[in-house]
Order: sequence, then C-alpha cells, then structure tokens
Amino acid sequence: MKLSMWMIVNRLYPLLEMEPDIRDDAPQVLNSARLAYSTNCLHVYQEKDYIVYAGEGGTIRLFNLSLKEAFEIVQGVFDYYQDLEDDIRKAVMARNYQKAVDELFLIFHNPMMVTDGNNQMLAMTSPEDVDDSKMDPEWNYVRQYGYSSVNSVRAFWYNRRGQNFLHHGFQTFDRSIDSRVKYGGVSYCLEFNAITCGRIVLLEAEREINYGDYQLIEMLAQLLEPALGSVRNAMQQNINIFYNLIFQMPYSEKYLLKALADQNWSVSDSYQLILMQTKAGFTRGAFLDVLYRTALNQPHGCIVLRKEPHIIFLTNKGLSENTQLRQFLIQFQKNNPVLIGCSLEVQGIETIPFLYEQAEYALIKAEESQAGTDSGKDTGEKDAVFYFADYGAQAILESNVTGKYLHALHPLVVRLWTDYQKDGDSSYETLRTFLDCERSITQTAAKLYTHRNTIIYRLKKIQDLLGDGLDNSETRFYIRLSMYLIEMNEDRPIDD
Repeated sequence: MKLSMWMIVNRLYPLLEMEPDIRDDAPQVLNSARLAYSTNCLHVYQEKDYIVYAGEGGTIRLFNLSLKEAFEIVQGVFDYYQDLEDDIRKAVMARNYQKAVDELFLIFHNPMMVTDGNNQMLAMTSPEDVDDSKMDPEWNYVRQYGYSSVNSVRAFWYNRRGQNFLHHGFQTFDRSIDSRVKYGGVSYCLEFNAITCGRIVLLEAEREINYGDYQLIEMLAQLLEPALGSVRNAMQQNINIFYNLIFQMPYSEKYLLKALADQNWSVSDSYQLILMQTKAGFTRGAFLDVLYRTALNQPHGCIVLRKEPHIIFLTNKGLSENTQLRQFLIQFQKNNPVLIGCSLEVQGIETIPFLYEQAEYALIKAEESQAGTDSGKDTGEKDAVFYFADYGAQAILESNVTGKYLHALHPLVVRLWTDYQKDGDSSYETLRTFLDCERSITQTAAKLYTHRNTIIYRLKKIQDLLGDGLDNSETRFYIRLSMYLIEMNEDRPIDD
C-alpha cells in the first residue's frame, strides 16, 4: 500500500512529538522508507537535534529520537498500513463492517459510521473508543435505533446550501447543517453501478480531518462499494430501496417505510415516473453519466436513479404539480439530445413497477415519432415530454396481461370508479352516459332523469379533474375503453 506524508502523520499521532510541514494534497506515492534518497520513498535523516522524514509533499520533524529508532518506527508504519489494508479487505469481504470501523479508529482518532443505501447503520465507532455522552443527538439516535433520523437525512439531502450529499464521493459539512449535529466532518456517498448503496461519515471531533483521512476513506470506499452494491436478498438490501421496488427485486418492507419517511412520502401517495434517454445516434455511457450527474444536482423534489439506458425520476407529485421538475425536463430536453417519457400518475407505491413500463412505452412512441426528424429542432413543451396517457388505449389493446392493462387505465376513470364503488358518487355514471349519448347534455339528462343544469355542473367538475378536453377523440376512446375494462373486471382489485 502506498502512503502519503499525511497518512504517516496520522499513524504516529498522538504517540510522538512531531512538527509536520506538509501540503494539503500530499500524494499517496511512498513505497517504503530509505536512509538515502530514493524516488517515491520516504527519506529519513538527522538534522541538528531532530530527525527528518522527507517525502513527496513535505516533511515531518521528530524530536527525542535517534536515527535508528526513527527509521524502525516509520518502517513499522509502512508494514502496519499494509496489514491494515489486508485486514480491512478481509473484514469487508466477510461483511464484518464493525471490525473495519474499529481497525480504522486507530488512524482516524475520530468517530465514524457506515450506513447502507437506506440509511441503516452497518457499523459505527464502538463505545469503548468514543464517549457517547460527548456526542451529538444524531449520533446517539443512530446508536439506539440503527437508522439515521428523518430530520437529519432531510437536512443533509435537501438543505445543502449548494452541496449534494447524494452525489457520489466526498462532501464536507459543518455543524450548522442540522441542529442535531454537534461536529462537522466529511461524508462519502457510496455508489455501485450508478446506484447509491451506502455512506461513510467521519466526524471531526478529536482532531482535524486531513488529506490522509480522505485517502484512507477512499480506500475503504473502493472496498465497500462492490460489497454493498452486489447484495441481492430480501434480508439484507443495501442499495437504494426504490431501485429494488421499480425493478421488482426483493426488498424489506421496513426499509421501504423508512425510505418513504425520509422523503416525506407515504404508501398511499400518487406517484409518477419519468424516464430520460439519449436520442438514437448519440453515444450513451459517459454521456448518460453526465446527464445523470446534472439531474442529481437540480432541486426538483424527486428520486433520481440510473439504469442503462435510462435516467429515472420518481416523484409523488405529478408534473402538473411539480413545476420545478417539469421546467427542468423541458429545458433539459431543449439543450440536450434526449427523449423523455412519462407514466400515468397513479395512486399507491405498489404501482411503481407498472409506471416504469408505461414510461418506457412512451419512450418507444417518442422514438418512433422522432425518427428522421432534426435532432436540433427547438421543441415546445408539448413535444418535450411524451406522455403514456396519449398512447394509453393503444397500450391496453396491445397488452395481453390483465394486471398490466388494469394499471394502464385512464386515471380519471379509476378515480371516478373508486368514488362510485365507495360511496355511490354519480360522476362516473354521468361521464359514461354522456359519452354513450355522443356528448349530448339533453340526452344525458333524460337518460339519467336528472336536471340539465345538474348534468352541466357534474361535467364541469369532471372536466376540471381531466384537465384535457373531451373534444379529443383519442381521449374519449381511451376513457371509454378504460370504463369497459374496469367494469369487466369489477371483482378484480386494480392492484392485483
């Protein structure tokens, strides 16, 4: 393991009396110690009444040591770090994260914790090394309950003052970010295959965090990311729970409820899913990664994930309400060669896998409509986002799986039907009769034995809910087809 001057200082602290004079960014290039100068080696020599460790990035002066003692000590430091790296690797491979954290305390001399992608504590500095009475409320909350608190998660993720704690890699923070946090420090967001799978947090409680700490955290991160990101069972899920939910992989119900609470979402909210992908003819890979990083850095109140070839936006507010997200997508599409597909807005967290398929279907239709067009064309809002609702009837007719087409029904029909089944609300029957009567208010009123003005009032309420007009023949067909299917399956729950 190659060391930096800071890593040597951190190992010797607080055992020896020393005076470091090192650049903040001293590189990790030292292979061993030598009594004579050699490239990429620490040069150990005596000067006046002190010993000098000279290496790339600066020097360390040590006092009250002989040259022989100083040389043997630093040789031991190189051996120690090599053993440490081997021990950490074995601990991580055995998923013994606590052992890794305990070993690293001898270097950091600061409290550290490791959490998974759902903010569950995997390991934290032991009480034998840290006096919990001197720690902040958040530290003790995690110690007691095993999860980060919802308030602190929101403070770190969304009140970040220009910082993005969901961005892969390092972010520093100070105590002012959250009243529950007593110490500043550094956070490292772990990522595997572009999916958040955990976090390392090192607090600046005992001594200042320096570049050597960053280098060691980077080493730990490289070991943790594949270990955490590759776990794929229901009992131990480390990656972002929404990723598992979307792609129908096993997940823990407990993790899901905690993740929803972190977002201030609920199981019964209405959800919408948006997919973004590059247009045909444009190289993906690195370009998609740039788009993903850009999307992560924008405030739009939704979960952003990535799975080739898509960037995924999950929101509990439809685009009609989430104006920040809508404007971001429109501007993003205008300035980048991307296509955007949007699902229906459907109630219930369990519908999310179907929403992904809907958004993907909208993208297929977007690619068909964009074939042969100028990729540099300045599109308006109508052309920027392709909505599944515009193709819902076609998708239903093409589907031969009942569960899928029931989730593809027009949201207005589902809402009116639910109200009709629950308390006999007349809006569903009014709309169905109105369409059966070729949109004749007079005939509708006569058929329902209801005053004309009452029918007009009901239709206005329905129109307000619909947003889009009933003058569109495709919309009417989609609504009527949805009514036929929901009545045909009236004994079958939509979430089946």
